[in-house]
Amino acid sequence: MLDRLVERALTFSARWRLVALLLLLGLSALAASQIPKIVIDTSYDSLMRAKDPGRVAYDRVVERFGSDNTTIVYLKADDVFTPARLRALERFSVALQDIESVTRVDSLFTVRNIKAVGNDLASGPLFEEPPASASAAAAARADALANPLYVGNLVSQDGRVTAVNVTVRSDIADPGFNRRFRDKVEELLQPLRGEFVEATQIGPPRLNDDIERSMFSDLSLLTPLSTLILVASLFLLLRNGLGSLIPLASAGISILWTFGFMGAAGLPLTILTAIVPSLVIVIGSTEDTHMVSEYLHGIAAHRRDRGRAIAFMARHVGMAIFLTGGTTALGFFSNAWTDITLIRQFAFTSGFAMVANTAATVLTVPLILATFGPIEAHAKTGGRLALPFARLTEWLLVLSERHGKAVLAGSVGFVVLMGWLSLGVSVSNDPLSYFRANAPIVRDSATLHRDLSGMQIFYVALEAGRDGAFGDPEYLGRVARIQQLLDRSGHFDKTVSLADHVALVHREMHAGRPDYFQVPAAPNLIPQYLLFFQRQDLEPYTTTDLRHANILVRHNISASDRFNAVIAAIEPEIAKIAGQELRVHITGRSLLVNAAAESLLTSQVKTLLALVVVLVVLMSFVFASVKAGFIFLVPNLIPIVANFGLMKLLGVPLNPGTATVAAVALGIAVDDTVHLMLRYNAERKADPSHHAAMQRTLTAEIVPVVTTSIALALGFVVLVFSDFAIVLQFGAFAALTMLVAMLCDLIVTPSLLGQARLVTLWDMIALKLGREVLEKSPLFADMRPWQIKKAILLCGMRACRAYETVLARGARGSHAYLVLSGEVRVHLGSARQPGREVARFGPGQVFGEIGFIAGVPRTATVIATKATELMSLERDGLSQALRFHPFIAARLYRNLARILGDRLAAMNRQATARRPAT
Repeated sequence: MLDRLVERALTFSARWRLVALLLLLGLSALAASQIPKIVIDTSYDSLMRAKDPGRVAYDRVVERFGSDNTTIVYLKADDVFTPARLRALERFSVALQDIESVTRVDSLFTVRNIKAVGNDLASGPLFEEPPASASAAAAARADALANPLYVGNLVSQDGRVTAVNVTVRSDIADPGFNRRFRDKVEELLQPLRGEFVEATQIGPPRLNDDIERSMFSDLSLLTPLSTLILVASLFLLLRNGLGSLIPLASAGISILWTFGFMGAAGLPLTILTAIVPSLVIVIGSTEDTHMVSEYLHGIAAHRRDRGRAIAFMARHVGMAIFLTGGTTALGFFSNAWTDITLIRQFAFTSGFAMVANTAATVLTVPLILATFGPIEAHAKTGGRLALPFARLTEWLLVLSERHGKAVLAGSVGFVVLMGWLSLGVSVSNDPLSYFRANAPIVRDSATLHRDLSGMQIFYVALEAGRDGAFGDPEYLGRVARIQQLLDRSGHFDKTVSLADHVALVHREMHAGRPDYFQVPAAPNLIPQYLLFFQRQDLEPYTTTDLRHANILVRHNISASDRFNAVIAAIEPEIAKIAGQELRVHITGRSLLVNAAAESLLTSQVKTLLALVVVLVVLMSFVFASVKAGFIFLVPNLIPIVANFGLMKLLGVPLNPGTATVAAVALGIAVDDTVHLMLRYNAERKADPSHHAAMQRTLTAEIVPVVTTSIALALGFVVLVFSDFAIVLQFGAFAALTMLVAMLCDLIVTPSLLGQARLVTLWDMIALKLGREVLEKSPLFADMRPWQIKKAILLCGMRACRAYETVLARGARGSHAYLVLSGEVRVHLGSARQPGREVARFGPGQVFGEIGFIAGVPRTATVIATKATELMSLERDGLSQALRFHPFIAARLYRNLARILGDRLAAMNRQATARRPAT
């Protein structure tokens, strides 16, 4: 019944072509109307955990000390301190303050210069106005390079590089802000490029804009390239023009539906969702290829009859199409089990895309085949590839039958090795690491780090229990000691705090002596020293009530696992210095993003465990056996473990791109396993011989398995042309995983199937048995109906025509049979001359048990009197068929022994009755 339902669903569009066409057009029009609602999101927020508890502390710190969304404008020349360059720098600094959302501009023209002049202390701007002479510029240069607050922050030690730090509001919701801000800064930078050798901006707005530009570059390049490679690879492998083009129709429709879903659901275009069209084109082709391949087989059997060929296709791959469509979608949806918004959005978008692709395939492929499909099977289909595939089939059969145990043992060893390597995979989530190593923004960031300080910023915020606390040398001294700890660690480029400002004044009060650059011990000095600064000078470092203090830290660590390890190591030391009187919050946008990397690993474990459990349960349900579910899992677990092991060997971290590979690959890789298992099950029902069934299975499935796997790998390889390192890594590892999965399906799966027989749930439902079999047969004594059905299906069935010889007298054989329906008669003669009838067997009765037990020549001929269906029990194959069902095997052997004992006892009584009395 289920098979029939699936067949009708898969042939619906072929039977109702106009209805299917209108349905496709209607859904596509609805989707198209939602596409304009799609927005673009490249913000840092999508890289953080959706409910990160640290976000509250971060927002509070930003409210107190200002945003860490800072763009650093890098300017380099032979000497920054010339009158012309300083005039240009002043104009630029002033113009920046007029840009929307700019809250602060720090440059050589906005900072305060505090220095000792004789016995006095001078405090004022470093520049009242741009110097008119070279000597005045040189004096300003000397002051700037003598100020530790500015060196490494606003000016390099050699005076050849200066920076302008531009802070903007961090709560920008406008998706067009980053590009407008970057373009405006670029416009203002143009005049400076005549004065400076290098003039560039580095910061979150540029980073986000680069991501957006690269996303559209990927869309415009990868989608057509995926299409070209897909069509070329399918045509090369299938040698059928229509079969190569059909996947494009279903892929195009499902992409349209996916974009419509994104608009309706509010899912944005991101660095990951931008690759979904390429994934649909690549992955969506697999089921189309299986369907076209089966249609070509069907048209060979039913020449010029498209309808029967489509029905043939539906019977052979229908159930697999729906199962694999579900498992593929499940693989993508499972990535939603993460706290990182970027990956969750990708999971929902790609998961829907796979569902949409299955629906589009079911509606589109039969419709196209029914209208334009070939009506004759050409001998050239498969072309020169037919011989290599035939030889490969023979080799795989030999490998699975002669070396199956060695294959399985080797697989276990490989899993153990790769599993051990997987434990050392690193984790990264920093957005700068999303780009290739040679990307301009990566190079510019490295240059900034080398000449000044890194673009990455975080805060160490301290909160005291009373107002004025950080006017106390004891508390401010703790701030200074924390800075010293950070500086000594060697991981950070620059730290600045209120303690530095106070120490600067203290130094200048003592004629600029370096050993006085420290927090003074006298409590009354700190409030006096702070009077030398204006409020805007101190805003990033303390609040007006001196209850809160902040250390601004700049660095260039882009590897999340390294950064998190550094923070984890220094956190206890900072807490120890702060003591119980001070509360410490180490926070920042980059810190939250990097902290989210830790959830990548835990969410990956949860995702894979959940997916594995669901797949095992699903396949256990399909094959009515938990053990079958684990058999199904083995060839699909190997590629996943191999993926993580290779990541470790190649030094590739777990990031938002590679974190999705395992679940996606598992969802896809199971497709071919399902096709192989279902086909093998169907072939084994037709012929109980494992060799014959596996040979037919591989002959039918090897072309689509190899074709789809290579096409998938090539399609994923296209992603290596992406501007993003994480997309490149996703594509490369997904391609490798697909190839490993193909090898596992062709080598490991046949070896596993050779160890056990499987039946499907719908086979058990479809098997109809009479009361004579279920309730009265001695072979099934003390067995439940579902155990009886499973035993029959596992052992195999034989259909006989009327007057067909089942057993021939004198022939050797090890089969026993149970009549399921119909009737057989036993004759003492040969098959040609049966002779006298000695017995009849109907439903529920067993015959041939002597040959089954002893393997002796048959003593009678058994002929079916009408269409008869038999359960086949083969001595050597019974143990293998019931290997994973010991209870059923024990019952059958016990009942067979009883039947044989009863028969022997009856024969003995007959012999005794015929013996003459003495």
